[in-house]
Amino acid sequence: MIPISTFNILLVAVVLLVIYSWVDHRNKLYGNIAAAILASFISIIMAIVMYLGAVSTDAGAPINDIPSAGIMLLIGLTITLYAFYMVWDAKDEYEQGLENAP
Repeated sequence: MIPISTFNILLVAVVLLVIYSWVDHRNKLYGNIAAAILASFISIIMAIVMYLGAVSTDAGAPINDIPSAGIMLLIGLTITLYAFYMVWDAKDEYEQGLENAP
């Protein structure tokens, strides 16, 4: 069982990783791609854990919240698609660099 406080910390981490992946889209160090992949992975795991009822309150009662799990899954899948888009964009930038090389 995961305590609700750990779940909330992971939720904040997902939000910060998503914000970083949206803001830093210049592909300098490709950290935005890694942040998006990590955010999608954590978000999908959090959705699974919440769906299974493995999140517990401070009193020890399990939380089984299917709508919140669906929202976390939707966020995870959206960020996964965004990560694939960024990988595709980075690949195109690399191929354009090869075409323009002397």
